[in-house]
Amino acid sequence: MKSPLSFFVALALGAVSLSGTVYAAAGDEKAVEADLKALLADDLTYVHSLGKLENKAECIAAIVKTPPHFAVQNTPVVKIHGTTAIYHARVTNNPGTPGAIPLDMMMVWVKMGKDWKLTSRHTARIPPAQ
Repeated sequence: MKSPLSFFVALALGAVSLSGTVYAAAGDEKAVEADLKALLADDLTYVHSLGKLENKAECIAAIVKTPPHFAVQNTPVVKIHGTTAIYHARVTNNPGTPGAIPLDMMMVWVKMGKDWKLTSRHTARIPPAQ
């Protein structure tokens, strides 16, 4: 069995890259929606770097329509506090493109029954020269 730290790194990276992976399989929107519904908490708070706030339904609709593409820039840090896990990493949205955006990402996962659910996610743009 994986350690809790490796589990959360894999889970968090999967959440970040899930949409990019699924996007390649065009026409599989229902499978994507089902996976996201299972992974995201019903009361999800999903905040984008420009302050746009989405709930679970809005988040799923946006990811199915236009999946984001992130690349993790550092070793993610995962801290587990009982049934809550905090994930933090520096990422780049749209890496390798002129529109690449460096971001600071934090996600909060809560164990609900046997499953870990993403309850909150927030990104902030990293100013140049940092």
